[in-house]
Amino acid sequence: MGSQGINSNELSEGQAHLYKHMLSYATPVSLKCAIQLGIPDIIHNNGQGQGQPITLLELASALQLAPAQTGFLYRLMRLLVHSDLFTTKKVISQNEEEVDAYGLTPSSRLLLTNNGNNEVPSLFPYVLVVLDPSTVTSFHFLGSWFQQKDATPSPHTSPPVSLVPPPPIHTPPRLTSAPPSTISTPSLSAVSASITPIFATSRSSLHQARSSKLLILVLYVSHNSLSI
Repeated sequence: MGSQGINSNELSEGQAHLYKHMLSYATPVSLKCAIQLGIPDIIHNNGQGQGQPITLLELASALQLAPAQTGFLYRLMRLLVHSDLFTTKKVISQNEEEVDAYGLTPSSRLLLTNNGNNEVPSLFPYVLVVLDPSTVTSFHFLGSWFQQKDATPSPHTSPPVSLVPPPPIHTPPRLTSAPPSTISTPSLSAVSASITPIFATSRSSLHQARSSKLLILVLYVSHNSLSI
């Protein structure tokens, strides 16, 4: 038993928990890499557009990777399979060997382009917006923003949140029979238009004064993505 009352098992579990969160960034950046490489579309178009599972060597060939990069592609796909973003199954290769082949999951099907998902809007633009370096870098300044004693909201940040419950507001009844054509979903251009004023200022003010705004932006994108 240590001086703080933590035994060896609790210490090991605590370290594993911290490492899990410290390295959790690897999954989203790997997902971004897969999108940039077009891996979901490659798998979807495999087998003459039948979406048949694709082997590692076939995927590396489609990506025109150098032989030395194939091992790193395997590590990338292994992480994404572990995160349930792709599937894997055993198939017989052309050399009559049993190898892994990668397929799509419901999540990765939402990353297809060119209406490859039966007209369902693709979410890959939202993934790229949320994982944009300007957005991610700003989160590193949250601690600095909270430590500012005289921090004031910038023109593009939201007003302080009141702890007093607002008075009840009469809400008109929702339409229950609206035709699908009248339901609008947020477009990438609309999201980009909302982001442009944030990124138009200098980098210092972006990083120092807009961390809270970017938190709201991520929540906005997540909410609208789930409502599609």
